[in-house]
Amino acid sequence: MTNENAAVTKRIVESNEVVFLQEFEKAILEGFYLDNTIAGYPQVNSVIKEILLTNSPSLTPVKNDELIKHIEVSDFDIFQFLVKLQSAIIAEYTISDVVSMGSLKAAKLTKKEKIVEMKMGYTDVEVVMPEVKEYSLKELKGMDYGTIKLLAQSVGTFERARNQMEKKTYAKLKDMFKPKVEEAAEILNETKE
Repeated sequence: MTNENAAVTKRIVESNEVVFLQEFEKAILEGFYLDNTIAGYPQVNSVIKEILLTNSPSLTPVKNDELIKHIEVSDFDIFQFLVKLQSAIIAEYTISDVVSMGSLKAAKLTKKEKIVEMKMGYTDVEVVMPEVKEYSLKELKGMDYGTIKLLAQSVGTFERARNQMEKKTYAKLKDMFKPKVEEAAEILNETKE
């Protein structure tokens, strides 16, 4: 018979203090917590660092100010140090540097950047590449921004300022097509003779 309410535990045993704290951070992010019991008290010496974590919180995390980007957590007592570290990780800080795991345990943490995603209504827009031909300046000014942007990008005249982009695109298209019109006129004149 199994007890479904039994706590799930995770043991971290590591000799490297940096890896120990990285594994601790990873376990907290996976939903494990410090266990405020004798069995849960960390065993730390110069060779091995060991801790038993549980999936049920026994300590209330300390709330940190949202505006603080960088904090340093330190304590002489390993358990109190890990309690502070746990609170910081739950408050969305990540370990950026392990300063010391000697008599004074210390780590620097950085606030994770929140990515705000705004969902807005959208409509499907069919983008049609405009024909590359000679346009008048009035025709270019009459185009919507997306169309003239595509046209300008295709001929290499894209600018941030719309009026500059219109003028450069007009000049480029005029240069592109003017010689062909003159050549065609010369060819027609030669064939008439």
